[in-house]
Amino acid sequence: MKKRLLISLWILLFAFTAKPSMSTDLTGTRQIKLMSGAGEETSIGSITFEKKGDSYTYTFSLDDSKFAAHFLSMRPFKCLEGEVQYLCHLPYPYEKTHVISHGDFADLEHEFLFIHKKPTDYGINMWNGVYFVMSETESGLTGRLHELDMDILASPPEAGVMYPLLEAEKMEGEPSSHWLPFLKIE
Repeated sequence: MKKRLLISLWILLFAFTAKPSMSTDLTGTRQIKLMSGAGEETSIGSITFEKKGDSYTYTFSLDDSKFAAHFLSMRPFKCLEGEVQYLCHLPYPYEKTHVISHGDFADLEHEFLFIHKKPTDYGINMWNGVYFVMSETESGLTGRLHELDMDILASPPEAGVMYPLLEAEKMEGEPSSHWLPFLKIE
């Protein structure tokens, strides 16, 4: 009886102290696609994951051939050009660790920062920011578009804050009001 109790206590202790791991093995190279609400896919690059314990390191590669070069508001941008909306990639300008783990996709989410604009707009407005909140699926990762003001990136984050956008107010975007509201990595 004591032995069973001791084993049960060890199992409970392990269950509460073990770090959860990702249920999907991401190891290898995967495609990154943005999707419309109708399910049309646009491949924008690839990502290679390497497993390191309970986490993954990654190398991200944007497919420049899918993007048009634009000079907007005195800065160069790479934009996907849709009929009613452009999505302009905004590389995160500060340090990243390139590591993700179960429930912590902050690094990856900061790879996929965009600013949306109408094709007829002259410049670009940082308050039209697009942030894909990531989650696990059975076959990879998925992201859902959230809107936020990216003006917070105009100056470096405070000491001890690696990702100020995590603390910014994000609002889930209405898929019907965006050209490519979903992201998937498979």
